[in-house]
Amino acid sequence: MQVRNASSDVIKETEALTLRTQSANTKRLSERLHDINYWKSELQREITDVIAETDILCQQKLRLENALRATEIPLHIATDNLHCRQRRQGIDLVQDEVEINLLKVRSHSTVLS
Repeated sequence: MQVRNASSDVIKETEALTLRTQSANTKRLSERLHDINYWKSELQREITDVIAETDILCQQKLRLENALRATEIPLHIATDNLHCRQRRQGIDLVQDEVEINLLKVRSHSTVLS
């Protein structure tokens, strides 16, 4: 009889310990699930922000590429005019205000390239 009572007590203690452990583990899992969901939403927000920023940067890149292409024709004209002026002979070979401005246009355009 004593063995049965001892066994019954052990069973009750084990059951109580199991319930406490299960309750504690359920609570920890619930907290962990909450943390995971929080970080998942934070990561999703960051991904959305990065995608939006990337889209803005792509638009800016396209705008800058278009602006750079728009400088190619004036650069070509300025370079061509400079070459024509450099082929001048004698008294016609002068560095005047026009040539200085052409050199500025060429130097600014090559810096952008």
